[in-house]
Amino acid sequence: MANYPTLDYLHDLTPREMEWAWQLDLQRVHDPELGQYYGRTARYSTVDPYAGQDDIFVFHATQGMGYTVQSSSYYDPVQLRIHDDLGNAIAVDDGSGEYGYDYASFIAPYSGWYYIDASWDQHYYDSYASVNIYEDKLPPLNTITGTAGHDMLYGTRLDDLVDGGAGIDTFVLEGFRDEYRVSIDRGAITVVDLLGLEGTDTLRNVERISFDDGYFISYETSGFPAEAYRLYQAAFDRTPDKGGLGFWIGKMGDGTSLRTVADAFVGSPEFREAYGATASNAAIVTALYANVLDRAPDAGGMAHWLGALDSKALTVADVLAGFSESAENQVKVIGSLQAGYEFIVP
Repeated sequence: MANYPTLDYLHDLTPREMEWAWQLDLQRVHDPELGQYYGRTARYSTVDPYAGQDDIFVFHATQGMGYTVQSSSYYDPVQLRIHDDLGNAIAVDDGSGEYGYDYASFIAPYSGWYYIDASWDQHYYDSYASVNIYEDKLPPLNTITGTAGHDMLYGTRLDDLVDGGAGIDTFVLEGFRDEYRVSIDRGAITVVDLLGLEGTDTLRNVERISFDDGYFISYETSGFPAEAYRLYQAAFDRTPDKGGLGFWIGKMGDGTSLRTVADAFVGSPEFREAYGATASNAAIVTALYANVLDRAPDAGGMAHWLGALDSKALTVADVLAGFSESAENQVKVIGSLQAGYEFIVP
């Protein structure tokens, strides 16, 4: 079922009518006067007296753009109609044209194919008939505004100005990660479509960007994605790999605790190689200070963590999580989080 209004009181196009439709290709407007209002147009005309028996056309429209279709014949067209790619009628003659002309306007709810039933009513001796499609000029910006909740915000083929508002908001893109250039400057995220299909988008108050190949970019500095990033950085003293980070973000999103993830990290071959399979508690604490905080341990801190490990009040996983979520480490890592960190959800 379509997620936009259809005119169910009008008959649908049949598959055969759609199969035999004449394709019209929109071209850039070069006429200065017409170009004040429209960016692209397509036109078809004929004097074939039997053309009214085969007057279905198809054209490709862009989501969010406005279109005006004009149909003309000697007698007033029976009823100009626009149909979607399933054959459903979505627009009809609005009654604004003088005798011999029908007009129908609509905003494309998706990017794809649309069909025109020109409904010509020709005179045998004056058989001229035509159909014209006019695409509105691109607006300077298309504004998308989120709510106070957690929003999924979908980009258009236009230049989008997006304000996610409150909550954890995700900007959804149709293409793959390598088809975009993403940058951030003073809190404003700029997304450039390298294929030239979706324009340039400017995002504010958006916490995540998702791509169609499973890639994400997060700008969250709190919550479980940021916790997973900090834990990776703390445990392995490196930038998280995208696949691994995505796996653990997914686990934490499903309810796995930070402590459980820390325990998995401590048990990993990479951790044992970095810290030593039989390292003493003192060696582990000293290494954590060096790897996580980039400094030697202070006497008070060393005594606190070493005492907790020696008394078995805390495990190594507990201490790792403590270092990871310490105020000192959060200040140290926040720049990397604000710049955006990528992960892949399997």
